[in-house]
Amino acid sequence: MEFWISVLLTILGYLPGVLYAAYVICSVDPDRVRRRDDDYIYVA
Repeated sequence: MEFWISVLLTILGYLPGVLYAAYVICSVDPDRVRRRDDDYIYVA
């Protein structure tokens, strides 16, 4: 869902899309993401 919101905002204007993408990246809950080797796994 975050991907499509970011795409829509980027189509509407470059800066809103980039700001929203940065927000999504920075707001990832570390308890829901595990690191294995060089991969990150999202745990639902």
